[in-house]
Amino acid sequence: AMTTRTRLRAVRGLCALTAGVCVLVVSGASPAHAASYRYWTYWQATAGAQDWTFASQGPGTFVPADGAVEGWRYAITTQAASTPPDPAPDFSSVCRSTPEQADRKRVALVVDSGPPGIGPAGEDAPALLTACVVADVDATGYAILSSIVDVRTESGLVCGLDGYPAAEGAPVVDDA
Repeated sequence: AMTTRTRLRAVRGLCALTAGVCVLVVSGASPAHAASYRYWTYWQATAGAQDWTFASQGPGTFVPADGAVEGWRYAITTQAASTPPDPAPDFSSVCRSTPEQADRKRVALVVDSGPPGIGPAGEDAPALLTACVVADVDATGYAILSSIVDVRTESGLVCGLDGYPAAEGAPVVDDA
């Protein structure tokens, strides 16, 4: 049986816990921030897809199918959030004037350098690039990309496209 003294201790404990929670809420305790990185993010859309999917496999091993759209976006991102290329994937608008070829595939490519001001100081971001690439059926995402732009890699990461950015490779940045 619960005594009066035990009930009083339970009520005091509950009051102390409630006060502690109120202090945290009122004081505006902030959560820990995840590291943010600035780099070329890799996106994919299968034939007929309306939305981008963040790539779960790297461009050196991923083999897009005929009718796919490959996207690259220079962005500041965390593991929790990233922004896909703009515009949305649209194979037919990029490849409409490129006829099918036997034993080859057509893949639309979108290279979006992101919003103004996110790149390294003093560097101008290139304009949006879209291209229809005709390639061998076993061509990887990297082969598709490097057939249209100069690709700079470091330690297996795509760090620069057509000279942008000139030198960095996925630095930690403040995205506040």
